[in-house]
Amino acid sequence: MTIVYEQHSSGFQTCVRPADALSLSFKAGLPASHVASFEHLPAKLGLKRIGQLGFVVPDVERACLNYGGHFGVRTWYRPNLLSCEIQSQGQPVDQRFTVAIGYWKRIQIEILQVEGTDRALLDANDASEEPRLHHIGFFVGAKKCTQERLIRKGYRVLESGTISFARRSKTHFAYLDTQASLGVIVELIENRFRNRRVDMPEWYVWLGALAGQVSRQRPEARYDPPQRRS
Repeated sequence: MTIVYEQHSSGFQTCVRPADALSLSFKAGLPASHVASFEHLPAKLGLKRIGQLGFVVPDVERACLNYGGHFGVRTWYRPNLLSCEIQSQGQPVDQRFTVAIGYWKRIQIEILQVEGTDRALLDANDASEEPRLHHIGFFVGAKKCTQERLIRKGYRVLESGTISFARRSKTHFAYLDTQASLGVIVELIENRFRNRRVDMPEWYVWLGALAGQVSRQRPEARYDPPQRRS
């Protein structure tokens, strides 16, 4: 599969072309004549297939309403974040995330709204109205070991942390400072459910929706957050 993310004067669209399942190419907020290809990243980093495309937006609600069809997303999932602990160079970071995720085949599409005094660490200050490709994510079984291996290869960690969800589900993540060297930020994602690795396929998130811990939203429908149970 090849995905070409094209910016146009009238908006943007995502074009999907048949090709190798690991082949990903984008035109993402770049001059029309420039194509940034990331199909080489798994081999270069010693990782498996690309698992997530992350887009930064100023308003998750508006992005879900306006752009789901462009990504091929039929349902957005809005997880309830219980807590989020983030550090950069050993110091706590002031960031708050609003997240929506969807799926195009086996690839997770993440829409991310970043708030807080340290949002610039993720280059989130210049989020335009249209989704901007921010990072490419890889699901891994041991984030700490993978992170240490890539540090030895010369990559620096921008920030890392842990997000806690309901049902004893936790996501450990690290953003690598690879924008200059690779053309995009790389995220390492280790998701655990009751201490077992689950790489967040759609069926897993769908089960969370059935249990009432994840809200579902159609691209054309407004978000109706669940009511807290007394």
